[in-house]
Amino acid sequence: KSYLDVGGSLWIVGWRVLPEIDDFVGAAPYSYKSTDFGRVYFHLSSYDEQGALDFVGGSGLIGYPNIDVDVAKLPASFGGTLNMIGVVQSNDAETILTFRSTSSTNFHGKPCAVRYLGKNYKVVVFAFPFYFMNETQAVALTAKVLSDLGK
Repeated sequence: KSYLDVGGSLWIVGWRVLPEIDDFVGAAPYSYKSTDFGRVYFHLSSYDEQGALDFVGGSGLIGYPNIDVDVAKLPASFGGTLNMIGVVQSNDAETILTFRSTSSTNFHGKPCAVRYLGKNYKVVVFAFPFYFMNETQAVALTAKVLSDLGK
C-alpha cells in the first residue's frame, strides 16, 4: 500500500493471486468490500473464476496484443487449456484482455486483465498465469505493460 501511495507501479499476475491478496476463496464469485486492497488499489468490483480447463488465451484491447496458451508448456492432460482463471469487473480500471474460451462459456469475453493508470500510481492486473503463455506474444505484451507503467 505504501509503495503505491507514494507513486509506485505494480504488475500483478498469476493463478489465484487476487483471492490471496484479499483472502477470499477464488472458486466462488466474490464482490469486493470497500476496504479490500483489490477494490481500493486495483479498482475491482468483483472476481469470479473458471474452474474448468477452458482458457486458451486473452483477446487484447486498447492497444494490447492477443496472448495464447503455449500448449507445449502444459501437461497433455490439460488439452491445451488452463483452469482456475479469474475474470474481474472493474469500477474504473480499463479492460486490456478478455477471456477466450474453448467452449464459449459465460466466461468468454469477460475481462481477465485490467489496468489502472491513475495520477498517483499505476497498476496492471492479470488474473491468469503468464508462464504458460506463448513466449513471442508474451514479449510483446510485456513491452506494452511496461510502457503503460512508465518503465
